[in-house]
Amino acid sequence: MNAEILKSLLDRPVAFHPILARLTGGVTSGLMLGQAIYWSTRTSDPEGWFWKSEEEWFDETFLRRREQETSRRRLRGTVFWEEKYRRLVHKMFFRVDFERLAEALERYASLHSWPNGGISHSGKAESAPGWGGKRHSKNIDYAESTSLIPPPGCLRPAPPGANPPRSSKKRPTLGSPELLQEGGG
Repeated sequence: MNAEILKSLLDRPVAFHPILARLTGGVTSGLMLGQAIYWSTRTSDPEGWFWKSEEEWFDETFLRRREQETSRRRLRGTVFWEEKYRRLVHKMFFRVDFERLAEALERYASLHSWPNGGISHSGKAESAPGWGGKRHSKNIDYAESTSLIPPPGCLRPAPPGANPPRSSKKRPTLGSPELLQEGGG
């Protein structure tokens, strides 16, 4: 393969931020949020709205339709994700509320024992326990792990009459009422 072709194929990487996956409760929703952050800062709309088709999300993230739907459902359960369908132009628009995202990240950092909120005195990010650097022990009790549970206040209240989770074996998701009750949100 020609080096120039390789360069052009790898020209547009998609950044993955593990903290966003932890905050949203899944890799795919964290990936979609990261890409939405990217486009929210590059849109010409003064309010931060941008639009993406299902095909464009797929081209950029390789998330298939079902993965996109699941990710969007999780993200709609947060306080920092907004979307609306504009019927006149037949497009789905998205926006990230950066103030609420920052608040949710601060809460998350404070609940996961990050000294100084994850910032060292040198200004570099620090890893919270179990967030990189050393790997977890093979004997870790995953039932006790809370690294994928979002902090209180970053979830929208579940709408009245919301459907209960299909399986009680699943880990709590962003919209789960038990997380809202535990967190006092």
